[in-house]
Amino acid sequence: MKFFIVAVLIAVAFAQLPDCDNSPIPNAKYFPGFCGFNVDTSRLNRTRQIELSPNGDLIVVEVNTGTIWAYFETEGGFQRFALFSDLSLKLNHAVRWFGNYLWASSMTTVYRWPYNGKTRVVLGAPQVVINGMPSGGHFSRGLEFDDKQRIYVNIGGGSNIDTNTSRAYVVRAKYSGGGVTLPLDYSNRAQVEVFANGTRNINMRFNPFTGDLWGVDNGPSFLPGGNFFNDNNPADEVHIFSEANKGKFYGFPYCWSEGYLEDGSPSILNGSTGAGSQHAQFASPDDAWCRNPKNVIRPAFPLRSHEAPLDIIFTEIPVIGKFFLTTSHGVGNRSISVFPLEKDGSPRQDLVAPKRLIYGDQGIWAVTPVSMVIAPCRVYHTCLFFTDDSVNGGIRAVAYTAAHERYRNLYSRDVQNFLNESK
Repeated sequence: MKFFIVAVLIAVAFAQLPDCDNSPIPNAKYFPGFCGFNVDTSRLNRTRQIELSPNGDLIVVEVNTGTIWAYFETEGGFQRFALFSDLSLKLNHAVRWFGNYLWASSMTTVYRWPYNGKTRVVLGAPQVVINGMPSGGHFSRGLEFDDKQRIYVNIGGGSNIDTNTSRAYVVRAKYSGGGVTLPLDYSNRAQVEVFANGTRNINMRFNPFTGDLWGVDNGPSFLPGGNFFNDNNPADEVHIFSEANKGKFYGFPYCWSEGYLEDGSPSILNGSTGAGSQHAQFASPDDAWCRNPKNVIRPAFPLRSHEAPLDIIFTEIPVIGKFFLTTSHGVGNRSISVFPLEKDGSPRQDLVAPKRLIYGDQGIWAVTPVSMVIAPCRVYHTCLFFTDDSVNGGIRAVAYTAAHERYRNLYSRDVQNFLNESK
């Protein structure tokens, strides 16, 4: 969905509807012209991914109760409807709508329910699509889909730094069509293939402008025994996957990506080989092996260290251009950031610091952004909704406050500043 923020502000705001004045996000700062509000931060017990249903509902998984909720806005505020609830399934992150099915995952299993996304109904027992995935370690089994009836699943590493590449994968499986019988066995590589190897903890979306699969990957939290670790190393990463590179190696755990400072300067004082370049984690394989493109596919570009990106989405603002946004879940950089793209939707190579759309005003922000979706909202016409999996989290939203006709020139000037200014 395109981010048509430049829209006419709805003149009548109902007192019961949450907005930036009556339900502000605590201790938040924004890019000029934007504000935020809470949708539901009192009834949800740990939410992760958020999805937009065809009827405009916001769908979330409440991890600690095993409930899939559909949130919808009325003149009296946001209401919710329980589509499904079963704590024994241990649903823990993903929820997606695709192909007239609602999909969700636990650490070990991918499930789906027939759901047209137009009429809210209580869902019955799910169908198992993939079972036998490894448990433990990074648990967010993010899901993505292509137009060839194939599902992509993040498995991720088993620890901060693994000793081998036995599970740090993105896997792919055909879930429908001739010769397919469900459930699929994760360990059967004829059914579930390794699409990318050496991805530590990735979250994926197809870029609608180019058709490529993009992923944001979390670098290690620390580098034991390394001389280069600091607040700017190792970098988190953006990968662009392709069919030509199917099954190839992206670095983890043997190699890590060099980061960069806020102003774009090197993060390693002596021995820098440039942001995104590869360094060896262990004595063997060494730096030369990690820097050989025949061995390791380096990231399309690095993100700032410890951003801990957990989602990526793409959008277009009329006249202004194309962008992608990431949520940053890391301790020191919790935020939602915006990055400009080229006119054709490909990545710009001059990225330096992210442009923070929302971030904490001081210290470690209590809000921990996880997943996001762009959807209609009554007061501001269009909002960026996101989940917060902190203790007092839930669903929150960011809106453009000056979405009225008379502010369009100001708005254009504000957003153009995204291209040249950091937070």
